Amino acid sequence: MPAGLDTAHRTAARVAAIRAPYPGTDALPVRTERHGADGGAAAEVLAPVVHISDRAPRPPRDGAVRHAHAPRIDAQNRVSLGKALGALGWTPQTLLVAARENGHVVIRAAADSPLLTRVPVDADRRLTLPPAVLVALDVRPGDQVLASVVVDTAELHLFAVADALQLLTGALPTAAPRSAPVPAQRTPGSRVRGRWQPADGGAGGVDARPS
Repeated sequence: MPAGLDTAHRTAARVAAIRAPYPGTDALPVRTERHGADGGAAAEVLAPVVHISDRAPRPPRDGAVRHAHAPRIDAQNRVSLGKALGALGWTPQTLLVAARENGHVVIRAAADSPLLTRVPVDADRRLTLPPAVLVALDVRPGDQVLASVVVDTAELHLFAVADALQLLTGALPTAAPRSAPVPAQRTPGSRVRGRWQPADGGAGGVDARPS
């Protein structure tokens, strides 16, 4: 049985090993000048500490099984979601309908209804987004959509990736809209034409290719 003094030394050594060799922000001294009757003297006081850690509690998780995918829309308004459809057990023969809910689109396997929008699925398990879905999400070919597969409810939730990222990081101040370029005037009798000229009067490039 080691002596109590030896145990205290070992504990102190282990605590010192896991502590950083730098002082914490709460203990940073600041030298300040205090002017008094003696002509002024320097003294050390603790600096004011601004805690940047976010101590707000996270919302509780419900424990539901979700999978996320972020495919890009191709030129035919299709998105490749083979893994998402496989997780839900959907096949090209499954009738899928879409409805707009809370600013996004929810796709379910349900009976056909004139009030819902059909979402076709091809043999490669790609969803063809109809115009109503594209307008609801404000997306076009080349944009990404965030597909959240909720296995517990057998639903596929679609969001615009741009909206989801802005919701996560916060909206930035609106930038000034760019002015449209103004075509340059062609010099009479010249075979050199200008490319364009900015509307704000900046210098524009010159295309040296013959017309």
